[in-house]
Amino acid sequence: MLPSIAGPFFWSKAGRGFLLLVAASAALAVLVGMGFYRSSLHWFETNKGEETVTAVQLVDAFVATYSDIRGAHMASEATVPASYRAHAIERFNRGRDAATSMRLIMVGPPGREIVTPPLDEEMAETIRRFSQTPNPKAETRFVTVNGQVLLRTIYPSIATQQSCVDCHNTIHAGRYVWQLNDVVGAFAVDVPASAFLQESTAEAIEIGFALFLACVGVAFYVSLLQYRHQRADEKVIDALKGREREMKSARDAAEVANRTKSQFLANMSHELRTPLNAIIGFSEIISKDMLAVGSPDVYREYAQDINSSGQNLLQIINDILDMSKIDAGKLELREDEFEIGPAVLHCIRMLGGRAHEAGVLIVNDLPTDLPLIHADQVRIKQILLNLMSNAVKFTPRLGSVRLTAQRHDDGSISLIVSDTGIGMSPDEVAIAMQPFRQIDSDLARKHEGTGLGLPLTKALVELHGGTMTLRSEKGRGTEVIVTLPPSRVIREKPSAAAA
Repeated sequence: MLPSIAGPFFWSKAGRGFLLLVAASAALAVLVGMGFYRSSLHWFETNKGEETVTAVQLVDAFVATYSDIRGAHMASEATVPASYRAHAIERFNRGRDAATSMRLIMVGPPGREIVTPPLDEEMAETIRRFSQTPNPKAETRFVTVNGQVLLRTIYPSIATQQSCVDCHNTIHAGRYVWQLNDVVGAFAVDVPASAFLQESTAEAIEIGFALFLACVGVAFYVSLLQYRHQRADEKVIDALKGREREMKSARDAAEVANRTKSQFLANMSHELRTPLNAIIGFSEIISKDMLAVGSPDVYREYAQDINSSGQNLLQIINDILDMSKIDAGKLELREDEFEIGPAVLHCIRMLGGRAHEAGVLIVNDLPTDLPLIHADQVRIKQILLNLMSNAVKFTPRLGSVRLTAQRHDDGSISLIVSDTGIGMSPDEVAIAMQPFRQIDSDLARKHEGTGLGLPLTKALVELHGGTMTLRSEKGRGTEVIVTLPPSRVIREKPSAAAA
C-alpha cells in the first residue's frame, strides 16, 4: 500500500509538511544530542574536578602538617617538605594505570621550580596567572597530550606557613626571595577522558537518532492521517465537481433538447401545413367547381396533387412514428430472403422523376452476382430511398448519384450511395446525424424536411446489426456506406444451390 501512495503523498501538502517535520526532527535530534553531550562533559568536568581538588587539598594538608612537625621536632637534616611531597606523589602515581587513572604532579613556577618545571607552555601560563591573581582558584579544562584527551585540573600551591617560606629561601639562597602567600607552584592533576568522551559521543548519537526516529514516526503517522483526510476531502470535492458537471451537461442537454423541440415544431408546422393547405385548397376548388371548367382532366390533375400532398404528409408522419418506435425499442423487423438488385431498381424508379426534374443522373453500378440477403425488405428499401433522396436533394443540376455494392472476405456486404453534391464539413456531418437537425445551405433551404432522414436511416441499419459510415468533403460530395453483417448474407441463391 505504501509504495502506491508514496509518490502522490510526497507531492501533496501533507507530504511537504512531513518533509518539513523531518527536517525539524533532525534539527531537534542534533540539538538534544549536543545538549546531552555537553551535559555529560559538564558532569564529568565538575565531578572529576571536585575529586581532584579534594585530593590535592588533602596532599597539601599532609605536607603542611609535615612541615610544622619538621620545624618543631625534627632536625634540619630531615627531608624538606618539597621532597617529601614529590616522593609521595611519585609513589601515588606508580601504583596507578597511566592510561585510565588519574595522575598527579607538582610543578614549580616557570624558572623558579625546585624539582619539576611546568610540562607545557599552557601550564606555565596558568601558574603565572596564579602568581598575578589574589586568592587564585583551581582551573579545570580539557587538553590533548600525545593524542590523548585529558581533563586537567591545576591547583595553586600557596606558601601559607613561614617554615615553607624559609625552606624555599634556603633552597634558592641568593637567587629568589619567597614571601608568605606567594604561589610556590601548582598541583597538576590529569584525568584520562578519551574513553568517557567516546562513550558520551556514542550515547549522544544514540539518543539523538532514537529521538529522530520517534519524531519522524509520529510525524509520518500524523501526516499520513492528514493526507488521507485531504484525499477524502478531494474525493468529496471531485464528486461535487463531477455532480456539477453532470448537472451542467444535463442542463445543456435540456437546453439543446428544448431548442431542438422548438426547431422541430417549427419545421413540422411548415411541413404539415404545406401538404394540408394543398389538400384543402385543391379539394375546395373541386367541391365548389370554382374554375367552372367542368373538365375531368383538370380535376384529375387536382386529385393527383391532393394524392401527392397526402402521400407526402403520410411519409412525414411515418418517419416520426418510426423514429419514436425505434427510440422506444418497439419497432419490429419483418424479415425474409430477397435479392438486393430488384430492391435497388425499385428505389431508382421511385426517384427517377424527382431526379429528372432536378437534372441529376442516377447511375446503377451494382454487380450482377449479388447474393440474397435476409432482412426486412421494406426497411432496406426505406434505407436506400432515404439515402438516394438525400443525395438527389443535395446534388446540383448536372450532378450524379451512384449506387454500388461490395462483398467482403468476412461474408459481409456493403451498399454504397455516393454523389457529387455540395458535401459537408465534419461539423455539418455531426449536425446532420442528429434527429430534427438540418444543415444551413442554399439547397437545404429549397427542400424543407424534418431532419430525420439520416438519423432514422442509421437507426434502421443498426436495427439490422449493421453499420453506417458517412464520408463527406465540402464541395466534393458525400459517400454513405451501409454494411450488413455476414449473418444477413445468404452465400448462394436458391437456384445456384439446386444446380
